[in-house]
Amino acid sequence: MTAPKKNKYNAIKTEYNGIIYDSKKEATRAEQLDKLLAVGDIINIERQVPIKCIINDKLVCKLVCDFVYNLADGSVVYEDVKGMVLPVFKLKAKLVKAMFDIDVIIY
Repeated sequence: MTAPKKNKYNAIKTEYNGIIYDSKKEATRAEQLDKLLAVGDIINIERQVPIKCIINDKLVCKLVCDFVYNLADGSVVYEDVKGMVLPVFKLKAKLVKAMFDIDVIIY
């Protein structure tokens, strides 16, 4: 039997609540958010939400947020779980901010 496949950043896919997450850290965050949802601190969690950056009818890039949820006051939080933040992610996040005024929180 072979060991679970690791990705190029040594993250181990982890199952939580029937969903396979790309890393233990992401699965742990999902569990934390589920607990916040259960007590009413957040509302409506969405997972793996793509934000497409299209300029002049051309797809420039796509940033996929691990979690998008609403706070009790109605504000929307875009969150991505990272073990390490690569320059390409920083660039995509800046483009998303410039195009949609969305701040992607790195957890």
